[in-house]
Amino acid sequence: MRTPLVVVALFLLASCGTRFHYTPPAARVLTRTVVYELDYDAVWLRANRWFAAHSVDVQIDAADKASGWIAASNLAEVSPDVLDIGKITATGPIAKGPIIEQLLVVDVLIRGLGDQTEATINVAGYFDAKAWSSLGLMSFTIRRAGRSTGALEQSFHSSLAGQ
Repeated sequence: MRTPLVVVALFLLASCGTRFHYTPPAARVLTRTVVYELDYDAVWLRANRWFAAHSVDVQIDAADKASGWIAASNLAEVSPDVLDIGKITATGPIAKGPIIEQLLVVDVLIRGLGDQTEATINVAGYFDAKAWSSLGLMSFTIRRAGRSTGALEQSFHSSLAGQ
């Protein structure tokens, strides 16, 4: 009778020994909003062309020309050149992990300002890190926010500027 209790106690101790260590990414100063000497329709067209050219990175979920809003996301693997998730490790008696699953979200807002047009892009993301206990019976998950590296913002604004 005592042996099963010892086995259960050891299993619980081993499973509880799994720990995540997370170092968040460094903050960056990014250019999100730029005013262009172009009319609204030209900026809207260039923005949509940029999304079409980057369909591997992000896919449009919704777009409304009247409001100037475009929402896009990506559930596939996100390049570290686009989203910085910091450093995460799992220690302890784990059999597998951490496995990182990321989500990238891109929102664009385009507003006409007379003969100029303002375009704002916001790139955000988060990730789930998962690890399993030594026997693979218990999983541990944490969710944290990532930070944009600025690569998509720079690419977007360069495209809108016609570069």
